[in-house]
Amino acid sequence: MAMVEGSQCRKQRKQREKVAYIDWEDCIIETLLLHHVKEEEIEQGHYKRMLDLVLEGFVRKRLGAAVDQRDHSSILRFVKLFLPLGLEEEGLQVYVAYLKKVIAMRSRLEYEHLVEVMEQGGGGSEVNFVGCLMNLFRDIVLAVEENDVILRSLCGEDAISYAIIELQEECDLRGSLILKKYMEYRRLSLASDVNSYSKNLLSVAVVEGPDPKEIERYLDEILSLTQLGEDYTEFMVSKIRGLSSVDLELGPRATIFLKVVLLA
Repeated sequence: MAMVEGSQCRKQRKQREKVAYIDWEDCIIETLLLHHVKEEEIEQGHYKRMLDLVLEGFVRKRLGAAVDQRDHSSILRFVKLFLPLGLEEEGLQVYVAYLKKVIAMRSRLEYEHLVEVMEQGGGGSEVNFVGCLMNLFRDIVLAVEENDVILRSLCGEDAISYAIIELQEECDLRGSLILKKYMEYRRLSLASDVNSYSKNLLSVAVVEGPDPKEIERYLDEILSLTQLGEDYTEFMVSKIRGLSSVDLELGPRATIFLKVVLLA
């Protein structure tokens, strides 16, 4: 029963998209007729191509404006129209680029906040590297999961693998920045504690070494970061392995990554 309802919903959605496309096409044809262009001339040759170009230009312009404004509902509306226009691959590229842009912006803001807290001398739970990396992974996983339907509607399962590859590129970039800053911050902090302890050894007072609780927290952070990376990688690998067919001709990065995953 659920499968039947799902099939009906997909048919209704495609029908609505087709109607919207036809409405725009009719509007342009009416404009041409007002300029005394014969209807039979519109259906062939120069005017037919001109009609296609006008429609493509209109959809591209509106989609671009929606992306600039981060108007998600409008982005979905216009990217779906790339399918009846025969531009599904272009629509996929634009939509995935938009997802990357959103993830990059969110991660950058959180990273900048993290650095700001560090520079202000924050410590302990205030400088949360684990949370920063976890939010990056979560955003990417949700982007893949929540956009499964729209991605498949454009290019089937190839769209899923393409999206994973592109989003993974953003993950590598942002994740590396977070981990690099983490190593820098913890190394300086630990070095400061050890240096202070070494100097105090020369005094006659009884001194303590680095706080064991601090060292324990560092170890917990490292374990958490490692576990996060493993869980994220496991999800992405299982997602790709779950695809019934994968086109390896998706570009150099996609080809290399997918071959490694599928042959592992």
